[in-house]
Amino acid sequence: MHYTESQISVGDEAGRSEGEVDHHSDPLPEHSAVTAQLDYESLFSASKDWRQGGSRSWVSLFFFLVRRTLAFQYKHHQVSGMENIDRKRGDLCVAWHTNGLIDPALVLLHRGGQFVVGGRHDLVTRRSLRFWAKRFSVQPVLRQAELLRGGCTEEEAKTLNSRSLRRLSEGLSKGLSCALFPEGTSHSSSHLIRLRTGPSRVALVAKTLSEINNRPPPRVLPIGLHYRVRHLHRTDLWVEIGKPFEIDEDGHVEAEKEEISQGAWIEPAAEAVHSLQDKIRDHLSPLTPQAPDWSTYRTWQLIGHLLADYEGLRPRTWRDEVIVGRRIGNQMRNPGEQDERIEEASAELMSHARSVSRTLRRQGLDGRDLRVTKKHIRFKQSPLHKALILTPARLLLGLLFLPITLLSSGIQITFGFIQGNKTDEGQDARASVQFLFAMLGSLLIWPILVILIFSAWWTLVAFSLVSAPPMLGSTWYLVISSLVLHALFLFTLFWLSGRATFIGIDAWIELRRSVWRRRMGRSHGEEILSSVLKIIELSQKIGLTTQQIDDEVL
Repeated sequence: MHYTESQISVGDEAGRSEGEVDHHSDPLPEHSAVTAQLDYESLFSASKDWRQGGSRSWVSLFFFLVRRTLAFQYKHHQVSGMENIDRKRGDLCVAWHTNGLIDPALVLLHRGGQFVVGGRHDLVTRRSLRFWAKRFSVQPVLRQAELLRGGCTEEEAKTLNSRSLRRLSEGLSKGLSCALFPEGTSHSSSHLIRLRTGPSRVALVAKTLSEINNRPPPRVLPIGLHYRVRHLHRTDLWVEIGKPFEIDEDGHVEAEKEEISQGAWIEPAAEAVHSLQDKIRDHLSPLTPQAPDWSTYRTWQLIGHLLADYEGLRPRTWRDEVIVGRRIGNQMRNPGEQDERIEEASAELMSHARSVSRTLRRQGLDGRDLRVTKKHIRFKQSPLHKALILTPARLLLGLLFLPITLLSSGIQITFGFIQGNKTDEGQDARASVQFLFAMLGSLLIWPILVILIFSAWWTLVAFSLVSAPPMLGSTWYLVISSLVLHALFLFTLFWLSGRATFIGIDAWIELRRSVWRRRMGRSHGEEILSSVLKIIELSQKIGLTTQQIDDEVL
């Protein structure tokens, strides 16, 4: 399979408007037709009622659905750093933001406990989301983009934001967690974009409230969200929970603390805000690619993959791939003193690696499809038992359950695909739309489908075409109990059939990759393998290594 140039460049600084800029001359976030419709009065009244931490029962149901959906969305889902979580204290969770609504869902899911939520204004007013926003007590925030595009005055935005930020600070000071994204918008860049001050201001006011009420102060918890290809289904995910750090800055003087204790929102000192903002950037940046563009990041990952394989430490998981790519990137960005020959070797290395990475990617391949040892360099070959037994068995399993999956999830899959591909909010919204259809669509459609199945079955029973389903008894409560058990059985069958179908899909993808590897070996094999040999030689010449370096972020 060949990819077009537009498909290859997905995520390479795409999806930002070039016509509108903020006061820092940064492009404003894209607005959909729905997002652009800002009704201030409706927004203010919709978020008037506030229940700290939201509704526990609805939140529990939501994350139950999130866990089930993640099992379908991602082929491999890894989490590290759980030991850094302390649920006895409030954590301001900050993360790199590239995947829309999936990012906050992942952060809050893995942080656990009760939380307070702030977000873009349309999370509260959009029809498809307002139900859950109310159960989560989402606090809307109006950004600079909304002000510049109109819809409300600066005074109105200040009133709403002060109320929302005050509520977030109160929850954080009482030991609840809070997820805020310092960049202020979901984006497509391969590095942090300009950080906004909102998270720092919330954290400083929360610290002041903790001091006033003699509670443990909140911490800042950086979280890395690593997607192999963020907008694709059945991709890989690593959630990296970093090391938390304390808030040392004091944002308020004693006179201001008195007003804050009375319920007012007092902006913390600008010096303290910018100091904490710099700390957030310093702690969060190592948990991102830190690359000038996605092509460079993929090149670092390819070099890391090949060099680690050559050193006998072949990456086995997506987490391993991210780490070796990070180590190569750190060394390439911070080379130290180099003579002219080393600089030339580095440039030649990047040229060879970028060319190989791009050639592989056109065929849907990457560093995982190459094998490098001290004795030979070749394309990956599937083990015989896997090729002859496991892959056909998984394909057969998927085919057997495919009809049930199409019956139970065909509508969600179809509408998720259509709406995700035509979203007008940029590529980073695609996965969010499909995620919501997969999760909430099943919640709505499966009960209707079960009722239709029951109706059809009992209609056939009435005409003596089939026998009645087994019942616990003939009394009304036993009949109802039987129907509930049958419904639970069908729900379980729908979910298991989906899992089985995706096992078959994964097997098909692996089989397809093996075919592509063979084609690549015949068409570009000699060229690629000679370039890989050159990459190894140049990497050794300039002293690159994938071994752990002191003080690096893991």
